[in-house]
Amino acid sequence: MKSIYWRLAPRFKHWMLRLLKQTSLLEKLNLTLTFCINSVPFRIPIIRGIGDQNAFMTEMWMVEVLKRLLPLKPGTFIDVGANIGQTLLKLRAVSQSTPYLGFEPNPACAAYMQELILANNFEQTLMIHRAQ
Repeated sequence: MKSIYWRLAPRFKHWMLRLLKQTSLLEKLNLTLTFCINSVPFRIPIIRGIGDQNAFMTEMWMVEVLKRLLPLKPGTFIDVGANIGQTLLKLRAVSQSTPYLGFEPNPACAAYMQELILANNFEQTLMIHRAQ
């Protein structure tokens, strides 16, 4: 399916997403929105309702923590339970060059993560889907 790319004001995007979710239409659409985290723009795909949580970013304190911790010890950032990429987006808002290794057992979330990585052309970013 083709994705709709929206360039709209953030408040309008949030309002529209809530409306689409309340009317159960979001699960029938594929679209891509642009949002900024730490002044860095990201493309947020929403695929049949998956990914809309990335448009309503929470835990912004993590961006500040990452700004302070990443310079202290360089290396690969390991994300166990990567879900739909909330932590990946915060990491990339602080550092494009820190290698990222994410593990996610849920097949739908792992597939979404791959789309998020492709939509943003993230480099040094590896997603591993494993469930036992």
